[in-house]
Amino acid sequence: MIVHPKGARHLEDPTRLIAGAKAVYGEEFNKLFNPILPIPFERMLIKQDRESLKTSETSTLTFYDTPGHANHHLSIYDSVSKGMFSGDTVGIYYRELDEEGLEFYLPSTSPNQFNPDAMLAAAELYESIGVERIYFGHYGVSENPKEVYKQLHYWLPIFVETAKSAYREYASFEDQVAATSKNIFTEVAVHLSEKGITADHPVFDIIAMDLNVCSMGLIDYLVKQEKDR
Repeated sequence: MIVHPKGARHLEDPTRLIAGAKAVYGEEFNKLFNPILPIPFERMLIKQDRESLKTSETSTLTFYDTPGHANHHLSIYDSVSKGMFSGDTVGIYYRELDEEGLEFYLPSTSPNQFNPDAMLAAAELYESIGVERIYFGHYGVSENPKEVYKQLHYWLPIFVETAKSAYREYASFEDQVAATSKNIFTEVAVHLSEKGITADHPVFDIIAMDLNVCSMGLIDYLVKQEKDR
């Protein structure tokens, strides 16, 4: 398994990884992830920023340290397709809307290492490399990176500013998260309605679930920002 230097110890001993996931997903953890098994260190290949791996005579993978979604995140560039395996670094691709003729992407701001500046820096890196396609961890491939960057730059400030408003207005973490999730969902719903997506479209159930997790990450980020002042 190929892993970021900061991720190796969590794969070898996933105790903290499991605890963090349970804090986010609660009772859904077992259904979604259980069991998470440790990986022996000798089975890991640790890759530093901009190191590469030759996979054939014509193919090389290059690894980039791209925090923003998580500090232990590597983006992987494929020299053959000129595509970047992005994980969640530049967001989530809602393929459910493809058949409606709509490309739609939202940032993934889940806890607990979300950083908006680092996320935008990762997008700038992709652009500077000349990435021609993006392979999303969730889900599928986009051959329109410029649209991905455009939507990330549009939605990320909305996510952060909405969270800041909820953070100022409510005292408890739970209320801050609930208000953030509700208000961002309203923004997204209005946006999609203007694009002709009806309120009964199944994508809204998926977006609502994602935004709840994203809102936890947004409020967690603001809490840390205040502690660092």
